[in-house]
Amino acid sequence: MGTGIAVAQHGTFVVGRLGAGEVLKRRKCGSGFVTRVSLRNVLWLGLLVGLLWAVPAGALPVNHGTFVGTDVDFEDVTETTQSADDECLFTTTNGAVDGACATAPIVAGNQLLFFPTGFTASTTGGGADTTASLLSMFIQSTGSGIIPSLVISEFGDTVLAGSGTAVTETEVAMIGTLTVMEVDGTFGFNTSCFIDFGAACVIPFTATYSPSNTFDLVSDPGATNWSATVNVDLLGFDATKIQLQLDNQLDAFSEASSSALIQKKVVSVAAITVPEPGTALLGIGGLLGFLLARRSR
Repeated sequence: MGTGIAVAQHGTFVVGRLGAGEVLKRRKCGSGFVTRVSLRNVLWLGLLVGLLWAVPAGALPVNHGTFVGTDVDFEDVTETTQSADDECLFTTTNGAVDGACATAPIVAGNQLLFFPTGFTASTTGGGADTTASLLSMFIQSTGSGIIPSLVISEFGDTVLAGSGTAVTETEVAMIGTLTVMEVDGTFGFNTSCFIDFGAACVIPFTATYSPSNTFDLVSDPGATNWSATVNVDLLGFDATKIQLQLDNQLDAFSEASSSALIQKKVVSVAAITVPEPGTALLGIGGLLGFLLARRSR
């Protein structure tokens, strides 16, 4: 028998005796769940915590700048590494030089594209690895249009190899917040969203993955592609400026004779735009006036 630990989600820690083969068992405990973790998992958890504590004190946000699209501008596009990794995880070259990344995202129409090559979590021979970064930006309508929705997509793959159990696994997560900053106000003047809508201007979201956001050596050996798309609905706001804050995280766990790798390869942020209601009405009114004038001739 080995000594293990039971960890409750509501913060209570209970030390008990667990069998050597008992790994990741859950039971109900009051308002939360208790997860039983073997001693080996406790060591991995310690490594993970160590990695998080090891984030360099000088890991400052890296501002890619502003990118001009067809109908919107992507302003102050910034990423902040939140794990013990280099800056510039979203670009094709990791590590900032003089506070800037060697490469930048690409704008295409009203879409901002990232092609990371080093946004990877990997481990071999027993251990854990976490890679995480916060991506943020403002999206400003530059014409007479509003932003009724924002579509965020990402694509990647994972490789699980060797011999072991379902403890060898990889995970991907993307959660974020979309804040409506400005809305189309009276007579076409932009006003603060919070004046008209209050707390409803802050919209949290969580990505749903296909085929899954977790993969293990038993169920998913070898290479597997994954993807996620989130469509954040802004209908009813007449939004003209929004702020996106996007948390991205990859996790990998391996055993003595296994390896685990997961990588993010493409990230897309696409703004959907339509004419402002007032502009559309003016256009319809002008067309009706033109038709009536022709009929009266």
